[in-house]
Amino acid sequence: MGPKIFCVALLTCCASWASAQDAAPDFRIGPRAGPGDLRINAGEAIGDEIVESVQSEDTVGIGGTFEYRPIFGLVLEVGLFSSGSTDWFDSEDYRFTEYFGSVGYQIDLGSGFSITPRVGRARWKLESDDVWFFDEDDDPPTTRGYQNYWEVTAMKRINDRFSLGVSHKENHHDFGRVRSTVFTAMFDL
Repeated sequence: MGPKIFCVALLTCCASWASAQDAAPDFRIGPRAGPGDLRINAGEAIGDEIVESVQSEDTVGIGGTFEYRPIFGLVLEVGLFSSGSTDWFDSEDYRFTEYFGSVGYQIDLGSGFSITPRVGRARWKLESDDVWFFDEDDDPPTTRGYQNYWEVTAMKRINDRFSLGVSHKENHHDFGRVRSTVFTAMFDL
């Protein structure tokens, strides 16, 4: 088979596959919330404070996401997620906030189920708060940075305008590790 015939056959297959796909762009918005954990390595600096020993905190977070799905399963996403320590009686509380953007590919599994692996980049901020309930320090010790990440999302379409799902993300940062499993409800716009 010559190169011209191969190219024509490849283009024909791609065109037939593309015509079978939903060609209309899709916008979705949704909240996300769920548990996670935060690990800070010993000797890391948060602001001008040094963490003396490894800190491992259970966290709970809330945020939101906006998705654009142009065609062929491509998913572009931007969002915000903020999580904090769950043990309010601990002398040391931490808050982790990230603004993120990602690109993924939605793989339809049938019966309304799909899975979407994603890669992205986040701008994050880690804050430490030594005071319980009454924050006397208006400027808590903070460290900031940027991080590439991966995430996997599983969704179930409930009806034409609404889907429920769960996402898992585990990534290593300069200061340690952040892991979260969030539940999300996506609404088509």
